[in-house]
Amino acid sequence: MSDRPIEGAVEGLAEVRDATVPQEIDGLLDFVRGDIENVRRLVERATYHAAEASTLEELDAVEARTQHELRGLGDEVAGAISEAIDELTALKRPSDHTPAVVDHIAPAAAHPPVVHLSSTDPKDADLRANPPAASVLVVDETTVYTADEHRRVVRVDATLTATQPGQRNEYAQRTLAGKLDGDDAGHLIAHMLGGIGDKLNLTPMTRDLNRSKFATIENTWREAVTAGKPVEVEIALHYPDEGPRSSAITVTYTIDGRRRRVKLPNTPPGGSQ
Repeated sequence: MSDRPIEGAVEGLAEVRDATVPQEIDGLLDFVRGDIENVRRLVERATYHAAEASTLEELDAVEARTQHELRGLGDEVAGAISEAIDELTALKRPSDHTPAVVDHIAPAAAHPPVVHLSSTDPKDADLRANPPAASVLVVDETTVYTADEHRRVVRVDATLTATQPGQRNEYAQRTLAGKLDGDDAGHLIAHMLGGIGDKLNLTPMTRDLNRSKFATIENTWREAVTAGKPVEVEIALHYPDEGPRSSAITVTYTIDGRRRRVKLPNTPPGGSQ
């Protein structure tokens, strides 16, 4: 039995996730902006161009909430599609001649060393830049980074409550290993939510991923934290080989007991690492 039907379904779903869903969400956002603008004009006409500032502020708030919910809906749809793709991919049989290629995840140590460190203490700077192989690093007793045998972060677990931004490290961002042309040094835990600026918390991301898709999720976290709601976050990085650049990032987060999961492709322009 050929795997081609499964491959076709995976390709089709990936196109829907990466192209169709964003386009449809953008189209809905355009409609929302247009409708809000029409309402704003009607209000101004009804009040002879002297609408109360509070009324216009309410319209702005409605627009912001609607945009937030629509982008959240897009994330949920993309996450559901990613899960379907993962399940279909798992059904594919390895070829007799070519072994199936899956995300490269180094085998975990039976009891990896756990290292507790500070986000600001200079004596921990080297650990924040170069985690030990096959280790678990706990930063400020709030954020847990798991590194594989290649010293790459493969998982981050955190409970976000901080509203104060972390310190940036421009040197770390400039010299981050694995960045390709057009990549950003993206923060795994957002700088605006207290994420550290060291390489431990940085990973190469396409600009679109870092500044759009990931940023949208980060804004959701910030809104929740600002409202006094803790956010439980789990981030998994998927590597296609032994190199330092991931091919996808799965983000799982929980707010008010509601769990969301989305797998974000990190494929550079041109489609090759």
